[in-house]
This record gives sequence, structure tokens and C-alpha cells, in this order.
Amino acid sequence: MNDTKIAIFRKKEIRKTIYKNEWWFSVLDIIGVLTDSPQPKTYWAKMKERDKEMSQPFPFWEQLKMRANINTAFHPTSVGEAWYVYPDNQKKHYLGRPADAFSIMRGLGLGITNNDLNKIPKSDENFTGDYNLRKRLAGKILLQVQEHGEAWYIYPKDLKRYYMGRPSDAFELMRRLGLGITNSDLRKIDVGEVE
Repeated sequence: MNDTKIAIFRKKEIRKTIYKNEWWFSVLDIIGVLTDSPQPKTYWAKMKERDKEMSQPFPFWEQLKMRANINTAFHPTSVGEAWYVYPDNQKKHYLGRPADAFSIMRGLGLGITNNDLNKIPKSDENFTGDYNLRKRLAGKILLQVQEHGEAWYIYPKDLKRYYMGRPSDAFELMRRLGLGITNSDLRKIDVGEVE
């Protein structure tokens, strides 16, 4: 059983664990602290694209399982990572923390009027609404522009809208509705950027 501890560096948390009687630290946590990147996983992926040696397996380059602050979501075979795959370009976006989920909601969200939003049933409603609209928006995050920018997610399995609420609610929703994926399949999906 792995015993993950927390180290503090520059007032931020970095996960660490004992492995072969040595302290090992989370590369992603360190990248996040040193670069101030809101998406250290994306930053790391770009580093590996630029420097092919970093993407090669090294004897010392071991993936250790560390307890994350979240439960297993889209990527159960790693460290409890959660990813959102944007339907328009099929690129993945890392949901490392609730703040990352919020950034993705705002950066990838599509504005929708109240009139069109009302054509899509909520998760607990049973009317059909506009099926073609629902199908076209499947997997997308919608921002209710005529209100206060409330965010909704159109779940592809039932084509209903789910309220995303606060960043922590959105993060939990993505975790709850997420699908499991293997490491090899996840590596086949390109990393996207939020502008």
C-alpha cells in the first residue's frame, strides 16, 4: 500500500511517497508550482512532444501511484486523473483541480439562449424537447448567456443537461459521469488547450 504525503513548496502542495527507501515527488505537482501552469499535465505533455527523449521509458522514469485529491474518474489506471474530451476537436483537457474544471467550462463553453436551453430537458425531466439540438450539442458545455452564465453539460448518453454549478460541482459532475479509459487509449488522444 502506497503512503502518499504532502510537502509544501512555495506555499503549494506537492505529493510525495516513499519508494525503495527514497522520497519520490509528483512531477506534475512540481511542474504546476514551478511554471504556475493551471494545467501541468498539458505542460508536461508539450514538454514530452518537444523533447522526444522525455517520452522514452527510462529505468528511473517510473510511474508511481499516488493518492490524488480526487477519486478515479476518466483515467482509473493512473493517479485518479480526470479528463474532458472536447467533442469538436476530440482533444483531451486535464481536470486536475476544480479550478481547472472552471477554466475549461469558461474556455470551451458555448453560449446558449434561454429559449434554446429550454428545448433540452434537465437530468430529472422526461420531455423530448428538440432532439436534433440535443444530439448536436452532446458532450458540450453550455453557458446560459441570458442569465448569469450558468454552465450546463449535455451528457451524450441521455442527451439531457446537467447543471455544473460551482467549479467543485462541475468537477464532481465530470468525475461522476466520466468513463473509464486505459493508459494506452488515453495516450492516443491529443492534448488540447483552452484559450
